[in-house]
Amino acid sequence: MLVPSGPADFKHLFAIALGPASLGGYGNKPHVIMVSVTSVKPEFPHDAACVIMAGEHPFITHDSYVYYRDPRIESVDHVQKMVDQAVWQARESCSPELLARIRQGLKTSSRVPRYVKKMLD
Repeated sequence: MLVPSGPADFKHLFAIALGPASLGGYGNKPHVIMVSVTSVKPEFPHDAACVIMAGEHPFITHDSYVYYRDPRIESVDHVQKMVDQAVWQARESCSPELLARIRQGLKTSSRVPRYVKKMLD
């Protein structure tokens, strides 16, 4: 989905990488873990845990990567509210293969915060 984020609330593509599930430390209500996707820029290093080539998702027009450093943990209720209010915009789902790669990156990327890694155990 497209979610306003960053300094100018530019809408970035986020994927729901995990959930809905009860996540430790977040109560009994179901939550999701969301990760953003950003363009690969040759002049900057990027996390190679999950690179998405242009065209692998309809919204991706440039080679991109999953930015695991700042995952968002959101309640399902909040996600639904943001979509219902058109603050966030749902986009096409990832293919099962791409979703599997995004989830694998949560396990393998050294940039995933420790508290998130603990939730995955």
